[in-house]
Amino acid sequence: MDVLTRDFYDRDTLAAARDLLGRDIVRVLPDGARLRCRITETEAYIGRLDKACHAYGYKRTPRTETLFSPPGTAYVYLIYGMYHCLNFVTEPEGEPAAVLIRGAIPVENGDRLARIRFGRGPEELTPYQRKNFLNGPGRLCRGLDLTRAQNGLDLTDPGCGLYVLPGSPPDPARVRTGRRIGIDYAQEAAERWGNTEAFLESREKHKDYTPEKEAQIQAEMEEIFAAFGRCAGPEGEEAQALVKRWQEHITKYHYRCTDGILACLGQMYANDPRFRENLDQYGPGTAQKMSDAIAKFVQKAD
Repeated sequence: MDVLTRDFYDRDTLAAARDLLGRDIVRVLPDGARLRCRITETEAYIGRLDKACHAYGYKRTPRTETLFSPPGTAYVYLIYGMYHCLNFVTEPEGEPAAVLIRGAIPVENGDRLARIRFGRGPEELTPYQRKNFLNGPGRLCRGLDLTRAQNGLDLTDPGCGLYVLPGSPPDPARVRTGRRIGIDYAQEAAERWGNTEAFLESREKHKDYTPEKEAQIQAEMEEIFAAFGRCAGPEGEEAQALVKRWQEHITKYHYRCTDGILACLGQMYANDPRFRENLDQYGPGTAQKMSDAIAKFVQKAD
């Protein structure tokens, strides 16, 4: 099996990010099924000089420790309490740098990928689902069933169940570069919410979270979302209690969630396809139900 070796990752991160295009990620599931997809989009993060890197300035925390691992290590982290992101550690061990895998296309076992991702076969997918199959780090991780459990895996060892094959790199003339996606998003969202400290506070809290703590936070979040999916409507006592619980959850684990921030979140749940798609996995209309319940909650508080 021609698996990419450690030397592939042990080099300049920008060069590795470009060279990963067209390579094939292989994920072996617990039942032995093999999923395979081809990388179409990457982003580079270099800790020694990049403020957007989790380990900027060589900051070591339980969360970022994986970034200091040998090149060719999988770095999987959770963002927004909802989405996992897959990264490949690059450069010599101790030099915190990685390539974020932003998007891919199915190559093998697309039917299984679709069922993991959407709970239905490829022929049953809507046009929106086909367009947004694996084109985002969170969508990619959902399709490959990747979570923090895969953080720290050795990508050069096929026995770990996650590795990369040479694939079919594109013609260099067809490769396009541009600004990274989402780097300004947190600041923009914070300004929209009228709370520019929110994401800074969240970053400070998360830097010391262990994988076990992040798993606990995620489990609590999923429990709240599932309860929203089951409740009858947005205006009942149950839904309103869940809104209060969600606000307290955000404040405890992420940042102080004022009613203003909560109201903006509610609008995003209903209007942003990324959030709507994720929340509606807990039941049809869950995103809209949460949005309406939050609007009612904030209105009552006023």
